[in-house]
Amino acid sequence: LVLTLIPDLIPESWFKGIENPIPEERATFLSQITWWWLNGLIWRGYRRTLDRTDLWSLPRAEMTATCASAFRDTWENEYKHKLDKLAKKYSTNNEDVLR
Repeated sequence: LVLTLIPDLIPESWFKGIENPIPEERATFLSQITWWWLNGLIWRGYRRTLDRTDLWSLPRAEMTATCASAFRDTWENEYKHKLDKLAKKYSTNNEDVLR
């Protein structure tokens, strides 16, 4: 239980280039599962209307560059697999027809 109160050490280089990093990435496990890290934003929204500057940047894992890269890799693998499967299917049928 005590270890859940200690945040994971994330190097500062992980946040380089991120304007307003989301506190969830630095929150302890206990804070993450109880969503405690979100309280600051909730209270700010309760006191006044939130604007764009109040919001945090997306976590690195959810940024477009990361997601698009993973999607592209998966898409290319699936496309290649499908082409190989179709090529095998039709090459086998053509050989049978020629015999």
